[in-house]
Amino acid sequence: LPGSGEWQSFGAGQSFNVPGNASFEIQVEGEPYHYICHFA
Repeated sequence: LPGSGEWQSFGAGQSFNVPGNASFEIQVEGEPYHYICHFA
C-alpha cells in the first residue's frame, strides 16, 4: 500500500483504503482471486 515498504496480507472479507491519486499493486499466490473497488 502507498507509504508501506512491505507487502501486507489480507484475507477473505478484509478491506484496505487507498488515498485518492495513489496506486497499489496486488500479489496473489495460488488460486484465482477477486477484488472489489469502491470509490467514494
